Amino acid sequence: MLPAGAALAVYGVLAGVFQWPPFHPSSVPVPVRSIAVLPFRNLADSASNYYSVGFADDMAGMIGRLPGVFVVSSRGSRRSLASAPSDSLTAADLGVRYLLEGEQLITVANIRMTASLYDAEEKEQVWTATYDYPRQQVLSLKQKMFGDIVHQLGIH
Repeated sequence: MLPAGAALAVYGVLAGVFQWPPFHPSSVPVPVRSIAVLPFRNLADSASNYYSVGFADDMAGMIGRLPGVFVVSSRGSRRSLASAPSDSLTAADLGVRYLLEGEQLITVANIRMTASLYDAEEKEQVWTATYDYPRQQVLSLKQKMFGDIVHQLGIH
């Protein structure tokens, strides 16, 4: 009969709980068309936080429907954002090449959003844009931003 510790170790190996060598996301090749959509920073009051999270989730969903693109949603990227000291580390931790981040300012009548796309492999910002739209035209803003991102990623 095996001691309890040895039995647990054997069970862990058989169940795949323990992995040797340990898995490191940075050791896995990063897909060329891979992107993490980080939560957009809210520059207004905290009552608008739901909007910035929802916008990033919508953008991740839209990009995720493109063929051949691997997307980590803003929900999936929130965990590593707080502890990551740099964009490259965040991208490596998430297993992506590109990071999309932005900020928003919502007033009673207007929405201003700024979005930036970073290429972690090249360690540079490859695109940034600011969008000013009436609040009622948020769907047009999303479509315009989505089209610009698709263009920057080289997807046709």
